[in-house]
Amino acid sequence: MSEVLIASFDRVPSAKGAARHILQNCAILRDAGHTVSLVSLGDEPIEGVRHLPIALSEQNYLRRALAFHERVRDVLDRYRFDVHHVRSPWEGLAVPYGAKLVYEVNGLPSIETSYHHPALHARPELRAKLRRMELALLDRAAIVTTPSEATARLLGELGVEPARIHVVPNAPVVAIAKAPPPPREGPTRFGYVGTLAAWQGLSAALRALSRVPEPLEVHVRTPSSPRQIRALLRLAGKLGMGERVFVEPPVEPEALGAWLASHDVALAPLVPCERNLVQGGMPLKLLDAMAAGLPIVAPALPIVTAVLGHDVPTYRPHSAADLTALASHYARSPEARARDGAANLARVRAHFRPEIQRDALLAAYRAIAA
Repeated sequence: MSEVLIASFDRVPSAKGAARHILQNCAILRDAGHTVSLVSLGDEPIEGVRHLPIALSEQNYLRRALAFHERVRDVLDRYRFDVHHVRSPWEGLAVPYGAKLVYEVNGLPSIETSYHHPALHARPELRAKLRRMELALLDRAAIVTTPSEATARLLGELGVEPARIHVVPNAPVVAIAKAPPPPREGPTRFGYVGTLAAWQGLSAALRALSRVPEPLEVHVRTPSSPRQIRALLRLAGKLGMGERVFVEPPVEPEALGAWLASHDVALAPLVPCERNLVQGGMPLKLLDAMAAGLPIVAPALPIVTAVLGHDVPTYRPHSAADLTALASHYARSPEARARDGAANLARVRAHFRPEIQRDALLAAYRAIAA
């Protein structure tokens, strides 16, 4: 078996889905007999994992990324690995030329940074440089993995040969429930898990939900900043929903399933934008809500229907009226909630079980050795 380095310009551990996904990959490869080391942003090593956390106090995104690049290069000067599994050019281009490289593409910095760091959007020369870095890393990679068929299509358009692209679907972080949650009394509880970034669409969803005539509550678990949370709560107050919107910190995966099961409907109001339409992805929030047996209010974007299928309703992108109508449909119909929650549960069992993710990742690794 191989000595594998997983390196990622992400904070691990973290409440964000990326961190949970990274640890899933570590566990899959370790359980298959590989020796796995993890290098990531962080302050303390994770117990039970060969983990080197790199603590960086630099707040500027680009300077922090360059510092991470140099720290990873220092690690690779001291240690040797058979396989280098990377998630961005920041660590990937620190890998010695000619080394065996797996590039896991969940997102591309040339697209992602425009959403997380809007000031960079006004500097097209920086975005062009990020794209050149991505192309250089894609060219060097022995294989490229991605969870999404939409992202796989984009990779093909960027010149990656189909034989090097391996789709490794995500699996839910939470345990798959035995049945949908039983009916509850009182206002319909809508649950949202994720950040408050604009592309996630929660603010627009609140405006649509404020027009639902049936009684409802919106419960949010987010790792976002206090400033973003205050802005969301101010919006809720202006919409007359100040006493019906509740925001709490994220919970660990072990508790997330129970929290989701205490709700009636999940929210995934993703915005039609370059990040969601061109780049693609496989949102963990969809998989976790499906695993809890919940119906989901989500738009008919390709990245959504690829996960949910076409047997449960979605709303037309850009249509607040459609979002309102779908939320109202679930709020007034326990039968619809039970039916669509059961359909989501059946689909996650059929297509997104952890074993499917494991088998696809290990098949990709066998392709390297072939």
